[in-house]
Amino acid sequence: MLEDREGFVWIGSAGGGLTRFDPSTERFSNFRHDPDDPDSLIPDTVFALREDSEGTLWVGTWGGLDRFDRETGVFAHYLHDEKDENSLGHNAVRGIREDAQGCLWIATTFGGNPFSGS
Repeated sequence: MLEDREGFVWIGSAGGGLTRFDPSTERFSNFRHDPDDPDSLIPDTVFALREDSEGTLWVGTWGGLDRFDRETGVFAHYLHDEKDENSLGHNAVRGIREDAQGCLWIATTFGGNPFSGS
């Protein structure tokens, strides 16, 4: 669970996707994986949430790392690629942290590495 700088409460769940609660309207919005929409949440199992120093929302899931664009509602996906040593160490993202230099550190089930997404 995460409260962002705009006051929204984000809740990740095991199988229920990502939910945003707006306290000002008392309304919930749910974001789920849609196999027909490549811009939807990767899978519906969310392990980690982080808002970085620039206000970007990052979502760690069983199937990779997602960056959520609040303006468009689109999720950009970052996945493990064994041919790319700079990709995620594994797709099961368990934790997301940001260091003092603004670098994201991604903890995965089988390893972790610094990540620079754009």
